[in-house]
Amino acid sequence: MRASAVLALGMLAPADALAFCQQTTRDQDTCMEDPGSPIAWRTHCMSYSLNEAGSDDLPFDVVAAAIRRSMDAWEAPDCTDFEFQETDVATCDRVEYRHDCGNVNVVVFRESGWVNVHGHDPAAIALSTIYFTSESAKIVSTDMELNGEGYRFADDAKYVGCGEPEADCPMDLQNTVTHEAGHFIGLAHVVDGVSTMDIAEVAGDIDKRTLEADDIAAICSIYPDGQGSCSPDPPGGLDLACAACDTGCCTAVPGVPRGGAVGAIGLVIAMFVVWRVRR
Repeated sequence: MRASAVLALGMLAPADALAFCQQTTRDQDTCMEDPGSPIAWRTHCMSYSLNEAGSDDLPFDVVAAAIRRSMDAWEAPDCTDFEFQETDVATCDRVEYRHDCGNVNVVVFRESGWVNVHGHDPAAIALSTIYFTSESAKIVSTDMELNGEGYRFADDAKYVGCGEPEADCPMDLQNTVTHEAGHFIGLAHVVDGVSTMDIAEVAGDIDKRTLEADDIAAICSIYPDGQGSCSPDPPGGLDLACAACDTGCCTAVPGVPRGGAVGAIGLVIAMFVVWRVRR
């Protein structure tokens, strides 16, 4: 068996849930009484790679800088030593995990085909896909897709607080990516109207650019300072081009499980599973 594609549709945590919510092997983007084992990276760092196409809305360097600031927000608390390490630009734009080959944790804008080609929810601003092992609950790969077809992104103070998503009121890129970076490290949605990991976002919102107390508690609890090592390359090594494997590897693409039996909530698997969460 290879993979299970589990789609999380923004389920909300109950009001009396933990202050932050860590994604688990059983739970689909919410905190439950019996949620399974919490997922996390095995080291205190990960690499990420911006796809070479960038965004149609902003110059490439502006996009790269906004994404870097989003990652910096999670590195800022003194109580954690987690690092997001930016690589060279990726030519690969595929969302996948290849267990016999090199991999890349890609950040890619989908300027077309968000629904018709990729099958994503048209209302989603962004989508993160997290692969993790079912036995050890360790994250092995992550990918981020931003809905450039359905939304316009900006990085300009003049749009702060502009209101509804219209032609003159875009989504703040740094705001969106900071939230998605929380998913990259294993966090699920909360519903409190304050935290970076709160599920709601409106055009002109920049509140999620910086972490709140619950977000800081999350990264410091999961990746405490001085209690982990750093090995940023994904399993199989960094492959910015998603090059073909010499041995003909098996590729696991979300939504296309290879083998296994379909159950009520997805496939039961032996190797790894996929968590997908929309924003």
